[in-house]
Amino acid sequence: MDRLFVAIPIDQSHRQGLARICTGLPGMRWTPDEQIHLTLRFIGQATDEQTEAIAEALARVSHPPFDLIIQGCGVFPYDKSPRVLWAGAVASDELMELEKKVNRALRRAGCKLSRQRFHPHITIGRPRKTPARLMARYLESQALFTLPPMAVKKFCLYTSILSPAGARHYLSAEFDLGG
Repeated sequence: MDRLFVAIPIDQSHRQGLARICTGLPGMRWTPDEQIHLTLRFIGQATDEQTEAIAEALARVSHPPFDLIIQGCGVFPYDKSPRVLWAGAVASDELMELEKKVNRALRRAGCKLSRQRFHPHITIGRPRKTPARLMARYLESQALFTLPPMAVKKFCLYTSILSPAGARHYLSAEFDLGG
């Protein structure tokens, strides 16, 4: 069984832009550069047959290329002990429509999806005993963070393997966006 998710890969220049803000917080486990992505939908466990059906369904998604705007930072959950530090992505009509199309394709492939609301973001770190006052100061200093628009020309199906050092993501299939 594979642990799957669908995501937009972040190009090298935008990963470099994100890397510039991945510093200055003690106790933070920063996301490795090659693992940076914007998750459209976490699927969960799937057999090889299910993975094949999922890839076939995703291959039929038709959506035009669009620009992604990365800006701002925040945490999940919004309490005194956040588990995820993220860079935000603007919830443009194009991005939200792609997410809906991906969900429809996954349902057609037989996936049971959670009803969790889509909040477009890129996980850049996971706090490990990071002092709350330093986290608050960091978020305040990054409030105006923004990168130039990124052309989104594809989305991907990834396999995620958990380990004590964190999850490792491997490309299973990629799907070009077109008219």
